[in-house]
Amino acid sequence: MGARRWSANGALVAAGSLVLTIVGACTSISSAAQRQVERATLVTKPARAVTPADIGVPFTRIWIEHDGRRLEAWAVFGADSVNTNSAVFICHGTGETLSDWVYVQRLLREEGITSFVFDYTGFGNSTGTPTAQALEADAIAAYKSFNALLPTDMRRSALGFSLGSGVLLAAFPRMQPPLDGLIVASAFSTARRAALRRRFFPGILAYLAPDTVWNNVAAIRNVNAPLRIVHSDADRAFPLSMARELARASRQPGSLIIQHGYAHNALYAKATAAQWQPLVRFIVKGS
Repeated sequence: MGARRWSANGALVAAGSLVLTIVGACTSISSAAQRQVERATLVTKPARAVTPADIGVPFTRIWIEHDGRRLEAWAVFGADSVNTNSAVFICHGTGETLSDWVYVQRLLREEGITSFVFDYTGFGNSTGTPTAQALEADAIAAYKSFNALLPTDMRRSALGFSLGSGVLLAAFPRMQPPLDGLIVASAFSTARRAALRRRFFPGILAYLAPDTVWNNVAAIRNVNAPLRIVHSDADRAFPLSMARELARASRQPGSLIIQHGYAHNALYAKATAAQWQPLVRFIVKGS
């Protein structure tokens, strides 16, 4: 009897150990796959010398210290001649830095809109090693600096472009004071599916990654602020079907704005008043 009891107990212990080993192995594989997704989507870029001042735009350089890291940000105030009392906080895309957004900042200044752009951890002159968690913390810290610059009665919107859509939507519930409007532009549905669109990325690893990090479809369901989803039918990085999926998940019917003929990066690389017109109207009026 004692031998049989020991045998049964030993079998239970062995089974338990096997389960723990399997769980541990799955967790390790999942973590490794998530790191691969981050490597595929977080493409850093060194700082360029171009600033808004080089194209005739006065700006304020801001350094944000948080979590042992130092982030660079640029603020450009709306032109005094066009008083809209509106400001926009921008989370840029991967493979970009502040310098890529100088023409957008000039355009917004001319429309009377104050803009604030920052470089994530490891991008441009910002220090540290980029991870999804670090970028979300960056957005929250940068948003605090953005708010410190503004009068309390100024209308506040935020724009997340491409990779920045994931950063912004993940950080949105923790951003205080609440935003008056949210724009996701050239966005992906989930980071996992975005990584799969990069040809060098091993597809099987992406499927092993958790689909909880930067899942824009899930996150957009929790957005209770006025929302616009802006996407081009000529976007070859992320297809229009991804934007339609976000629009279906949103609480706000009619939030999708489809633009025609613009490449993925056109919003900042070839910023035009025509492409920005619906975004400017939303930033200023919320409609």
